[in-house]
Amino acid sequence: MPENLEFWIPQTAVFWIFIFGLNRQLPPLPLLKQKNYLLYLTLASLLFIINFAGSIYWMKDIRNDSVFVKIQKVKSMAGQKDIILLQDPWLLDDFLEQYTRSVILRIPTETPKIEELNEKIKLCLASGGKIFLFTEGGSM
Repeated sequence: MPENLEFWIPQTAVFWIFIFGLNRQLPPLPLLKQKNYLLYLTLASLLFIINFAGSIYWMKDIRNDSVFVKIQKVKSMAGQKDIILLQDPWLLDDFLEQYTRSVILRIPTETPKIEELNEKIKLCLASGGKIFLFTEGGSM
C-alpha cells in the first residue's frame, strides 16, 4: 500500500484531460443550454469512484493502514514507563499516542535538547523502562 493515500489524484488527471477533450465534441443539452453538464457529472462520478476504490474501501480495515502496521510490535510491547523516540514523527506520533501509554519524544538536533533527552533516557532505564526507536521512514 502506498504511503500517500491520495495516490489516485494523478490518475484522475488523465481522466479529466480525456473528458475535457470529449467535452468539445459533445452537443449542448437543450435544457441547460450548455454542454458542460456531462463534464461536471462525469468528473464528480469519477472523483467519487476513484477515491472510494483507491482509498476509502481499503481503509475501512485498520490493518490495511501502513502506519498502524508499523507500530504493531511497539503497541504490544510498550508500557507506561517506556519512551518511544521518533526521528520523523509524521503520522507515527498520532498512532502511538492513541495505541500506547508510553512517552513519545522526537529526536532533537540541538545540543541542549539532546542532553535533556539523555537525562530522560537515563531515568527511564533506571526505572526499568524500555526505549523504542523509530528511525527516518518510520521503520523500527
